[in-house]
Amino acid sequence: GTGHRGGGGLTKMPLIVGMEGTGIITAVGKGVKDLKAGDRIAYGSGPPGAYTEERVMPAWLGVKIPKSISDEVGASMMLKGMTAQVLLRRTYKVRKGTVVVVHAAAGGVGSILVQWALHLGAQVIAVVGSDAKATTVRAMGCKDVLVQGRDDLAARVRELTGGQGAHVVYDSVGKDT
Repeated sequence: GTGHRGGGGLTKMPLIVGMEGTGIITAVGKGVKDLKAGDRIAYGSGPPGAYTEERVMPAWLGVKIPKSISDEVGASMMLKGMTAQVLLRRTYKVRKGTVVVVHAAAGGVGSILVQWALHLGAQVIAVVGSDAKATTVRAMGCKDVLVQGRDDLAARVRELTGGQGAHVVYDSVGKDT
């Protein structure tokens, strides 16, 4: 949405923006077997057009979601979840014993990375921007939490890993880090 509104990556106008959404299926095309009219779905990738009231899109992009997941969470979790999946399972295959550093650990992708990596048995060292965010990340089960700008990150990572360092660092902040 915001990237599209700012003109980022767009080549053809006019365009209805938005890549993530939730909705109720009103009809399915021939050959669609896993979805039916009335199913509630979420999706997290193109084609653009999530800011519409109704749309036609490929069935393979929709994932059924339960009633326990709100429309807002359904729409916001898909792209972030797919990003986390690529980072944890494809870019670097995190396993038990992997040392992972996650910058912006209290954010959307960061919070998924922290919880999923912990579930996989990794040692997670979370980096956040404030004490309030540190509290949030600790509530997710992460015990090693550093505050950017206060803690000496390189020294603390070496200390927390017995001098080993990290196997992988996920940095969505850039620049200063």
